[in-house]
Amino acid sequence: MVDNGANDPALSELLGHRFYREHFKGKRLFLLVKAHLRRSYDVNDEINNGHRPLNIALNHGLSDISLLLLENGADFQNKDKSGLNAFELALIRELYDVAYKIYKSGYQYTPRHTNRHLKVPHQNLYRFDLQYFK
Repeated sequence: MVDNGANDPALSELLGHRFYREHFKGKRLFLLVKAHLRRSYDVNDEINNGHRPLNIALNHGLSDISLLLLENGADFQNKDKSGLNAFELALIRELYDVAYKIYKSGYQYTPRHTNRHLKVPHQNLYRFDLQYFK
């Protein structure tokens, strides 16, 4: 059998390519990602520059999609080429709900401590701690 049709994009391509983000915004993009996950697309696929779907979603401020990816087993420990993991990206982008989900999923973080190993502005750590660890 010959397949002459176009292939659906991988999750990292779907989230990383400007065309898809511009034409499938908000709820439409969320539903498209959800459909990809239902069709067993790899939640941790990697495009050639070292970014995975979770990192890409966080870089673009897509909190709801980031949470969906985490619920479907996205690897939050993986570091991108800039050396940042998903927890650090979430804090840098001020997506504290995602950072808290990552923390609750087992990320090693000590609230209200310096956490010098993190590449995150101190004011973001302070705001995160204030919001979730009163």
